[in-house]
Amino acid sequence: MLAVLETPLRGREFSFDRVLELGPGPGASRRYATSPIDITGGDLALTRDAAPAAAIHRALEPLAAALAPHRRVVECGGGGTCGPNSLARVLAYARLHEGDGDDVRRRVVAHATKLLHARAVWEPASGSIDEILVRDVIEDSFATWAIPGQSVNRVGGGFDWGVLDWHESIGSRQLMTAERWLKHMADPSAWIDQAFLALAADCFGVEVAYYVVSGEGAIGHTRVMDPRPFTIVKARVELAYVVDQHFCAVIPREIDAGGR
Repeated sequence: MLAVLETPLRGREFSFDRVLELGPGPGASRRYATSPIDITGGDLALTRDAAPAAAIHRALEPLAAALAPHRRVVECGGGGTCGPNSLARVLAYARLHEGDGDDVRRRVVAHATKLLHARAVWEPASGSIDEILVRDVIEDSFATWAIPGQSVNRVGGGFDWGVLDWHESIGSRQLMTAERWLKHMADPSAWIDQAFLALAADCFGVEVAYYVVSGEGAIGHTRVMDPRPFTIVKARVELAYVVDQHFCAVIPREIDAGGR
């Protein structure tokens, strides 16, 4: 799950009509290690799974049809595991990670913890734009879904802090701390949010692109979460996202020499 898409967190849109283009977006300021890894096939193509693929979420069927024949939407598990599992799948395809979704979660939380302790900057000050800290990225995202007076269970599987207390004297911002976000995201059943995607991009040195689909299957906007500026980007990986419901991996489909 990705709680709310439109937050102050930096992200850029990309054109659905150009889904086959995997290079850096317009105006990208960072340098790639060599050239962007092309995950459309070739040397990185994987052997077809022996077992039949799991059926994807019904709402993702129109997206799967639109991405065919070059890409396929891959189901990677349900509940709070869908986001990390989907990230693990696409990172494995790009040969950037060999662990599972739980390992992705641990690495992203550890990376976020390290950045917080270092008071790391996410976005340097530029013109009239103030400096944005990693703490700001996390807490801005956290505040969009962890609502005082409501249980975080609604977005976190079985991990329960109980009902978040609300005290007018301290306000909600003090409740939605980055430290509390870390505690929540460390739980294996916690659903991820936009900050987690951004920090995953930074942790693994990738651009995380995702296609947004409504619960009824309408294909909405597309978005790329970038790592911090000046990070060497090794690849772009792609996810499919059903709003407030589910993540799946999007990976290239193998096509035989005849193009079928």
